[in-house]
Amino acid sequence: MISMDQARQAKAAVKKKLGAASWLTGIGIGKTDAGFCVQVNVIALSEEISRTVPKQIDGVEVRVEAVGNVVRLRHG
Repeated sequence: MISMDQARQAKAAVKKKLGAASWLTGIGIGKTDAGFCVQVNVIALSEEISRTVPKQIDGVEVRVEAVGNVVRLRHG
């Protein structure tokens, strides 16, 4: 079972590896049957993303999901 602490450490490693890639919209933690995973949200799937994002890091699964462009809403 992957713990939340393991997922947090893996998330930090993924964030460091990916940096501020233009296709990246967010990195979070998700839940799986095996405990927790790292969730990488991207604008759209591509070969570059498949090559760049690891399938797992430190034994923690990394999932990629295409979510499209994320737009910040204004309050006002």
